[in-house]
Amino acid sequence: MEPTIVQVAQSQIIPTAAPNLYAEMCARIIREQGQIIGIPLALEQASHVDGLQVDTGTFACTVTGDGSAVVNNLIGQYRDFFGHAAVEVCREATSQYVSQLPEGAMPSLLK
Repeated sequence: MEPTIVQVAQSQIIPTAAPNLYAEMCARIIREQGQIIGIPLALEQASHVDGLQVDTGTFACTVTGDGSAVVNNLIGQYRDFFGHAAVEVCREATSQYVSQLPEGAMPSLLK
């Protein structure tokens, strides 16, 4: 029996995490990078990431669009500016969140 259109569509849906989880991950990454390179520079680099808004006073983040892509782009921004060590800092900073992400929703740079 052939699958219905609905079954095909449902099988292709990639699970997503709650948007707040990605926002918390971004805030944690920015804080950790800020401890290493300084808060002003960490915030300046984060400001270049599309889909990410950061409150510079509280580090509260708002993520719009694909949260996994926004986290990847944030990690990539730090990596491009500071090298691979920045990726390791991001992995450590987000390790507590990884188990909360559905399969297929983890940003590729955290793998």
